[in-house]
Order: sequence, then structure tokens, then C-alpha cells
Amino acid sequence: MQRATWWSAVAAVCFTHVLLPPEFFGQQEIAVRKDVANEPPLCLVIMDPLASRLSCPCVEGYAQRDYNALTAYLETTLRREVRLGFGESMEAGLKSAGCGHADIVIGKDSVVRADGAKAATGVEPICALADENGDCTTRGLFVVPADDAAESVGDVLDYAIYIGTSEHSEKHGMALDALREAGLPEPYDVHEVHSCSDAAAEILELVQPTQAVAVISSYAEPLLEGCGTVPKGALRVIGETEPVLFITAFVSQDMDYGTRDRITQALLHVGSDAALCKRLESSEGFVRPPDHVDGSWPGWRGPSQSGHAPQLPARLPEVASVVWSRPLSRSGLGGLAATRTHLVMGDRDEPDSCDVFRCFDTETGELLWEVAYDAPGNLDYGNSPRATPLIENGRVHLLGAMGDLHCVDLYSGEILWKRNLIRDFAVPKNAFSAWGYCSSPLVADGRLIISPGAPEASVVALNPANGEEVWRSPGRPPGYGSFVAVYPGGRCQVVGFDESTLGGWDVATGDRLWTVEPEVGGGFNVPTPVVMWGDRAQFLVSTETDGTRLYELGADGVLIRDALAKTGELSSEMATPVVVGSRVFCVQDRLVELDASDGLATVYAGEDVRLGTYAALISGSSSVLAIGNDCQLLMYDITGNGCRLVSDLAALEEAPQASHAPVYSHPAIVGTRMFIRGPNELACIELVPDEEFDGDEGLGSGIDVIPE
Repeated sequence: MQRATWWSAVAAVCFTHVLLPPEFFGQQEIAVRKDVANEPPLCLVIMDPLASRLSCPCVEGYAQRDYNALTAYLETTLRREVRLGFGESMEAGLKSAGCGHADIVIGKDSVVRADGAKAATGVEPICALADENGDCTTRGLFVVPADDAAESVGDVLDYAIYIGTSEHSEKHGMALDALREAGLPEPYDVHEVHSCSDAAAEILELVQPTQAVAVISSYAEPLLEGCGTVPKGALRVIGETEPVLFITAFVSQDMDYGTRDRITQALLHVGSDAALCKRLESSEGFVRPPDHVDGSWPGWRGPSQSGHAPQLPARLPEVASVVWSRPLSRSGLGGLAATRTHLVMGDRDEPDSCDVFRCFDTETGELLWEVAYDAPGNLDYGNSPRATPLIENGRVHLLGAMGDLHCVDLYSGEILWKRNLIRDFAVPKNAFSAWGYCSSPLVADGRLIISPGAPEASVVALNPANGEEVWRSPGRPPGYGSFVAVYPGGRCQVVGFDESTLGGWDVATGDRLWTVEPEVGGGFNVPTPVVMWGDRAQFLVSTETDGTRLYELGADGVLIRDALAKTGELSSEMATPVVVGSRVFCVQDRLVELDASDGLATVYAGEDVRLGTYAALISGSSSVLAIGNDCQLLMYDITGNGCRLVSDLAALEEAPQASHAPVYSHPAIVGTRMFIRGPNELACIELVPDEEFDGDEGLGSGIDVIPE
């Protein structure tokens, strides 16, 4: 491979992450405050490639984030000394700070996670840094020389492909996903390079007829030309990956919750300091990280438990395109959880005496691991796990119907810790339902929320890393629905049902903040509360005896009044609604649409023999997908008034089409693929016909209208 002569004259200063002295930037090192509390210093490690100490001042007003200013702010706010270090790795940052252990790490999300996995104690994400446009993400950009013939990622067949190393997800894993989604056959001629400048140099220095494409980080694009690493106009972008989180703030996994909460609140309040935001090149400062921007479906009803799939197609293919399928010995109740690489489901063994949780490769359906344990029982509707697994921070939380809770490593299946809700929290026999434990685990503000239903431990928070108890709240036996997180006044609370009442619990303390006694009562309260769109802390519930109600929480975390609106036109026994703007959709013997902006007025009610007492719904920006009886998929256009059925599909051929049996196991959607569990089959189905999407802006590559 020959080198072009221009490269030898250019110094690649922007992406080697050389630690430059503060004098180079006209800044002074932080002086230790004399008025901080008499506590051990906190160690702050910065691994942000746009930090002034890790970049160069080539582009005015960019890549010069001043973390000295943030350190001074934290010392003042926390009244505690903070030692600051910089490095492209945690080890280098600790050496720079003169510390042996990092308390806070702020850096590129995927890189910090990779480094944290190697540390003696791991790290836990608490918030993300928004850029000047309020965005918390970055993408991989596919670039070619300006005179190359390629116009899209699909045109780079037989090209040499220069990607980043595995810890840089936007230019490695997501880049490989984009190649597959473009339909390019494997194997690829892949070359891993350390930096974006190296990748750009490689493709610009190749001698024809060799053709190559490089994947660079979107945040690096302005610096390549700005620093002279690449001549202006030498590269052309032909495609991009899905977004990933960019700069995330983490705390040490072994940090106590009091300190963790104080640090989290301090960072979340950076947004109120305009001068500090400017020095961090941010419009909003640190914000709560958006859920799973990588398109994963981490647990019950997907990101934020909303039932929303960004790349839901506008219509379904005429024939099911099954990517892979695996036979199952029995049907199940619990939903599916999936990332782009791993699919997790709960099951039972053949004798029906053990819970068995299995993890599959999402691309091939290959079994990666399974966790099995004795769990004898005799429950109504079978003994299969009801709760959907929860994937978070490289872990999976698995809850069986008999109360066995396991936390396992997502990648290996190794059991990290386990609890038994009945034994550990002294649940009396009369509090254990004939349906077993149904509420799916939830992580909110770093706590794993479960509902044992014991008199002294009705709702409990655990440390998700080690299973240790954080708090317990006394109360009633458990409900059947799952909890959701709401943030009135910026403070997190979880909202959900116990056996008979609706309530909200402060996530930091476990205090029950409010209670709603149902007017009618006597229902099973299976549907999950749904958080409404918008800035107000509003949520909606629908139950079989008390209909559908809309509530709002004040800044103090307490209900403003009993209900903003209510209706008896929708009284859901089991199905949880989905929300698109102010529009509410749910199935109870028919598909119903309510308008939350008009007192929950009924907009549409349409019957279909394939929609019975239960059907899961998944929403896009202009479509709603119903998973009907016998694995029948029904796609509705919602761009006009009401709902219009535009396509349907028999998802699984093996499903008995005349049984009219609901699909209780909630499917997962990742990208354009659906993972669905039928009576005797687990399958991966491609949903998109002819590359038509109902995608949110910036996701996918398709349309928002239904072609006639």
C-alpha cells in the first residue's frame, strides 16, 4: 500500500488523545478549596474526546470543553474536594488525577463501559451531556474519497472497510449493523484502526483501483478538516449508522446511594448555569439519558415501557419473512427483551418443575446461554414466568412466577446474584397470588424496583449491581401490573398498583407519596400505567372496573387532584394502552382510540374478530401495530382521524389460525425486526417491505405516509 505525499506533512493531533498541559489552553489547574467538607476527595476522570485537555484548539468554539470549570462547580455544590484527571482510558485518567479509584467518570459512553468492565468495581450511568443542539448522541459516518462512485452504503460491495476498534460502538458494532442492513453479504474486508484520522488517511492514500470506505465518528468530522488532517472537500459522506449515546457521566458501582444522588442532582442542575453550559459547549448541561437510543427493546414494552418502536413500518409485507425460528415445548406468558445482539426469554423445562431463561443470538437464533433452577408450583394459567426480563448495563434481571430473582451477565449468562422474594422479604402465604409474580423489574434512578407484596416490604428497591436492599416500603400484597418511572419536579418516583390501590413511591427514600382508592374496585389491575407525552408529569391508567383515567403530578410529587379526565368507554382487563401525542390506543374486544386533549373522548372504536380480550399494541409515529389472536399482525394507519387497517400478516405459520388464542408474550422490536413467541415457536421476522419505514425523523430511511 503506497502513501500519498501530503500525509507526511500533516500532524494528526486531534485524535491521538495526547494529554496537553493546561498552560497550552490558558487555563489554571484547580486549586483545592479550603471550605469543602472534611470527607475523602472524590476522583473525577474525564474521557471526553471533546475536552480541551484531550483535543486541540483547531476549530473555534469546538472541542474545548472546560472540565476545570465543572470541577470547581462540583466542589462548591458538593462541598467536597474533587481531584481531576484526563485520559483516553480510565487507567490514564487515574494516573493523571493521582488516584487509585475513580468515583466519577465522564466520557464516551461505549469506551467508559468497556473500561469499566475491566475495573475492580464497575461503573453505573447516571446522566448524559447534551451538546449545543441538545443532542446526547453521536453516529458513525461512512465516508469515501470525494471522487469515489459510491452514493450509499449499499454501493460499497467489495470495498476495503476501515472501522474503529470494538469499544467505539458508533464506528464498529453499529457500522457492521449498517452494512448488514444495507444488504451487503458477509464476510467484509474489515480493517480496524484506532482513530478517525487514521481511517481517513487510509482511504485517501490507497492507490487505484483499490476502493475503500471509512467509518468516522460524527463528532470528529469538523476536526478532520479544521485541524488540517484532511484537505477540505477530500471526503464525502454516503451514509450513517443509528445513533448511540455519546458523553455519559458514570459513578462507581460501589458508591453509596446518598453520595450518588447528590452527584446526580448536582450534574442535572448544570443546565441552570448558562455560563457553565457554555464552557461545556452544551445547551442543556447534563440530562437524564434517553432510553436505549441504539434501538434495543430492553424489557417490558421496550424503551421507557412505552410500547413505541421508532422504525415501525407503515405497512406489513404480504408474506412473513422469517429470518430464523426455534421450536419451543410450550407457550409462555412473559415478554421478550432484546438488544441488537441478544434476545432473552423466560420458559419452563419439559417436566414443568424448573424455570429456564434462555438467551439467543438475534442474528442467527443460536442459543448462547440458559439459566435453569428449581421452581415447583401449580399456578393458574401455568407456571411460566410472567415478568419480562430487564436488560440494563450489561446485566439481565430475571424474575420467575414463584418469586426467584436472578441477575446474570448478559454476555455469558453467569449468575451475578440472586434473591427469593417470598423467603427474603417474609411474604405470607395469603399474599402470594394464584397467578404468581407478574410485575416486570424496573430500574429507576439506579435502583431495581420490585414488589414482593409483604406487609413490611410491599415495594422494595435493590442495588442492581449486587442485589443488596436499598429500602423497603410497607403496604399491601402485590398487584399484577408493572411500575413506571415519572419525574415530577425533576425527582423520580415510580407509579403502579399494589393489590387494590394506585400509588406513587419516592425512588430515593421509598416513601409512599400518594394513594388512589378505586371508586368501584374489585379488579385485578393488570395494565401498566402509561406516561403521557409532554413536559407535564401526566400518566394514564385503564382498568376493568374503573375505566380509563388521566392524572397529573405536581412539582411536589403529589397528585394535583383525583383525575383530570375519566371515561368508561375503555375498561381494559389486561392490555396496556400506547400513546402517540395526545392520542391513546388500546384493545378490549375492539380497538379503541381516545383523545387525552379532549377529556378522553372516544375518537374511534373498531371491531375485528382477530382482536379479543387482549392484544399487545406497538406504536410508531403514524402507525399502530396490533398483535392479534393466533399471531395475526394488524397494521393501522393513524395519520387521519381514527384508525385505518392497511395490512395484516400471519406472523407464524405454525400458529393454529382457528383457535382465536391471544398472544400473551409481548413481542420485541429491534430495528426493523420483530421477535415473537407463538404457542410452540420463537421467531425473528423482518417487518419492512420494500424498505418502507414509518420511522421517527433521523431513524431509518423511509416514509411517514401510506402508499396507495
